[in-house]
Amino acid sequence: MEDVYLASSSIWRAKILQSAGLVVHTVPSKIDEYSIVGASPVETAILRAQAKGERVCKELAKDVLVIAADQIVYLGDEIFDKPKNDEEWFSRLCRFRGLGHDLTTAVSIFYRGQRFDIQEYTRVFFRNDLEEKELRAYIRDGEARGCAGGYMVEQKGSWLIQKVEGDWLNVVGLPLFPILNQLRILGWRV
Repeated sequence: MEDVYLASSSIWRAKILQSAGLVVHTVPSKIDEYSIVGASPVETAILRAQAKGERVCKELAKDVLVIAADQIVYLGDEIFDKPKNDEEWFSRLCRFRGLGHDLTTAVSIFYRGQRFDIQEYTRVFFRNDLEEKELRAYIRDGEARGCAGGYMVEQKGSWLIQKVEGDWLNVVGLPLFPILNQLRILGWRV
């Protein structure tokens, strides 16, 4: 099996792919993703994933497989990027209390001159009984600093979540099963 180049520095995304048996090399895309904004949150994720992958493809050989992804957390049309500071982070977590919000991960797979796009949608419901002191303690812990949405469902952030509807791994960082389905279509096998 060939190596995979992940257009990201995310150890979480790399671990998801590695756990499926892929040999993964991370290559940060070095784009200003926040300057890329589409007409909707989903379009924003798609455009950012495509831009990340295109940038990394320019740096690598044409025949390698590149996987690029962008994850967007949103309520309606309002996008919640990585929190800029602790107060913004706290305000966001308070706003999520008792609500379900959407999370879309757009994935662009580049292989032999072609691009294949995937979007996976998941709904995350925060608990409505979260106290401010719990949220401040979570922020002080810092585990999700730098994460879209400001929480990590796979670690201590699981205490914030009531339930998840949809692909669990999508919330963690990558929709693994749709990616593996596309790789199988391209002829890849374990």
